[in-house]
Amino acid sequence: MTISYQSFLNLGSEPFSRQATTRFFKLQTNVKLYDTLTRNNRELSPIDGETFRFYCCGPTVYGPAHIGNFRTFVMQDVFRRVLETANMKTLHVRNITDVDDKTIRDAQTSGKSLKEFTAGWTEKFHADCTALGCLPCWQDIFL
Repeated sequence: MTISYQSFLNLGSEPFSRQATTRFFKLQTNVKLYDTLTRNNRELSPIDGETFRFYCCGPTVYGPAHIGNFRTFVMQDVFRRVLETANMKTLHVRNITDVDDKTIRDAQTSGKSLKEFTAGWTEKFHADCTALGCLPCWQDIFL
C-alpha cells in the first residue's frame, strides 16, 4: 500500500488525525505487501473471500518480554489495524509457548508448578500488551 503525504493533505487541516487516516483507508480498500518470493507487490485477499486469517509467533513465557519482543507484537497489531481499517475482517491467532526447556528449568528453580509459573508470565505479557495499546488477539494458542 502506498500512502503519500499529498493524499493526507487533501483530507483536511490535520493530515495525520485518526479521522483523516480512516477516511483515506476507506478510499484505499486494497492492501498490498511485497512478496519476496516473486519480488512483486501482491494484493492481499482472504482465501475464503471474507476473513483475512493470520498466525503470529508469540512469546515463550519464562520471563518478562523485552523491547525486541514487543517490536514484533506491536507490528502484528499495526498490521491487523491496517487490515481492519481497510474494512477487512481479521482472525489474528498467536501462540504462547508455555512448555519449553527454559520454562521447565525456571519453574523448577522457582519451586512452582509449570502451569503456575507460566500463568504468571502470561498475565504479565498480556498486561504489557495492553499497556502498549495492542488489541488482544482473537485467540492465543498454548504450545
